[in-house]
Order: sequence, then C-alpha cells, then structure tokens
Amino acid sequence: MTPIKILTVFGTRPEVIKLIPLIKAFENDPHIINITCATTQHREMQNDLLDLFAITPTYNLDVMKNGQDLFYITETILHKLNPILQREQPDFLIVQGDTTTAFAAALSAFYNKIAVVHLEAGLRTRNIFSPFPEEANRSLISRIASLHMTPTDQATHNLNKEDITQGVYQVGNTIVDSIYMILEHFTASASIKEFVETDKKKILVTAHRRENFGIGIKSICSAVHKLSQQFPDHIFIWPVHPNPNIKPVVEKQFENSKNVYLIVPLAYPDLINILKISDLILSDSGGIQEEACILGKRILVLRDETERPEVIESGYGTLVGCNEELILTHAQAALLTKELCLNNLNPHVFGKRGVAQRILTAIKNYQLDPIKCP
Repeated sequence: MTPIKILTVFGTRPEVIKLIPLIKAFENDPHIINITCATTQHREMQNDLLDLFAITPTYNLDVMKNGQDLFYITETILHKLNPILQREQPDFLIVQGDTTTAFAAALSAFYNKIAVVHLEAGLRTRNIFSPFPEEANRSLISRIASLHMTPTDQATHNLNKEDITQGVYQVGNTIVDSIYMILEHFTASASIKEFVETDKKKILVTAHRRENFGIGIKSICSAVHKLSQQFPDHIFIWPVHPNPNIKPVVEKQFENSKNVYLIVPLAYPDLINILKISDLILSDSGGIQEEACILGKRILVLRDETERPEVIESGYGTLVGCNEELILTHAQAALLTKELCLNNLNPHVFGKRGVAQRILTAIKNYQLDPIKCP
C-alpha cells in the first residue's frame, strides 16, 4: 500500500483531547506519514496535553496573542498554514469539531484542493449564532469536507438533511477512546486528592462559553451560591476558566465561601477523575456533556441549546440554560434523590471503543477507492 500522508491540525485543548487517540493510531501505522500542526490558539491548555502524551507537533503556528479575536485567528492561520500545505502536499488534512482553528485550516486545505477529513461532523443547533461562532464553523466545514466522521445517528441524519451523503462514516466519538486511555494510564494527582478521598457529595461546575458572559455567568454564580448554602455538607468544585469575562465574576461571588472550591483549570486526567466521582455536574461545555454520558453521570447543561441532543434524549442531561430558577429546581431534585436512576440508560451514546481505528480504516478505504465509499 502506498503511504498516506496525513496532516492533523489543532489549536485548543478540546481538539487535542479528541485527536490524541487518532494521532497515536497514525504513529503506530507503517502506512501513514503522520504530520501534526499546532496553531496554538490556546497555548498552555493545549501544550500540557501534548506533553502528557509525548506528542511534539511537526509545525507550530504560534498564533495566540493577548486580545486575539476571530478576525485575527482566522487571518493568521490562513496566512501561516498555506506555505506548509504547499510544501507538504498531504493527501488529507484532518480537523476536529468546530473551532476557528478547524474552520480556518479546512478552508486553507480547500483552497489548496486537499481533501478535508472532518471529525465530529454533523453537530447542529440550527441557530447560526448559538453557539457562536461554532455553529457556523462546523456548518461551513461540512460544505468543503470530503470525509465526514459522524459520532451518532442524529449527526448523520443532520448531514443527510443538508444533502451531504457521500463520504459520511458513522464511527462514534473519539472522546470514548480518550477517556479509556486516561482511566487506564492515569490516576488522580495529589492536587485533587482531598476531593477524591472525601465521602461528601461532590458537584462539579464549569462555565466558559461566550454566550454566558455577562448576565449569564452572574446567574450561574447566584444559583451555585444558593445551592452551596442549601447543601452545606456538599462540596462544589469549580475549575475557573481564565477568561477575564469569567474569572473575576466567579472569584468575587465565592471569595468567602466555605464549600465552593475555586481551583485552576484541571489537567485532563484529573478532570476525568473528578467527573468519575461527581454526584452532579453543571456545565456549559460540549465535551463535558459527552464525558458525563460516557461515565454515567447526571449533568445540567448551562445552555439554552445543545448540538448534542443525544445527551438530553438519553436521560443523562437536562437543558437549564442560565435560568437561575431552572438550575436550582433541577439541581435540588437531583441532590435530594438518594440514588440517581441512571443504571438503565444507554452507556454507548457516543459509540463504543475503537473509534480511532474505525476512522483510520475509513481513510484508507477512501484513499484506495473514493468512488466505492459511502
């Protein structure tokens, strides 16, 4: 078999988390020429994960700067990635999800007539401004990708509704592989030991999305504050996102709290270990919605809409937005229930293990004969 040259582009922590199993599969396959490119849209949170799994990017665009906006990120990636694509001439360029890195990299590949492989394709809210700019990013990538790796039936259906039927592979979500890699190779670090060892009920809170800036994050804080007072024997663990629209608001609200623990963003293995022992999760994160389902945890989704309706339909999640009353009502109901009845829910909402290998097989099949592929 002729070697296949694959360039994988990433720039944020969520992308790296979901791409690690696939990059490792490429590294171990003698038929793949594996090239990686970090845009460094988010530097520290990206680099920690790369170091953890001993991945050194072939290229680093070093995009991140203080005060960066969508215009700067898009323009800079397009400008810096183009000469790399022209030099390497990969057979495929892989992007994951819906970040500005993913969109700009896919667009650059399209301009160079390089086949784009889109991981986690087909997610939709049908509201182009929610989440912003992710809904637009992923929809636009779908128009220019050659291969669409969908995680669920719903994602595949979404693409079919848009007349995208060729090159669609329903493989599951690589987050399944990532979580099992973590649980098999990493235990909780000393920094979260006190949380792991306590018998108290634990509630994990995260919030970072742009649409929750301002009134939204204040409402979330108010709800968590009231819950912490109503349940003084519970502990609330909040890894605070460093964004200046989030961090000062959260720190001011809980500066005197006795059972709300504000901590720095967790290394991914520690996040998974905290999720594993949590009794309830409040989050606006797309990735944590998936991880909660995989680990069999109840989650209140701090968003008005989700591109992962499977989380809600499966019974693991409830949409509460930033509505303080809804957050309180559903959190109280969950915490006052002695046992959350989740045992009978589908444990494979986002597929079974082996997603990375299924993606690799699909790419090889497409390279051999794209006409015969779905």
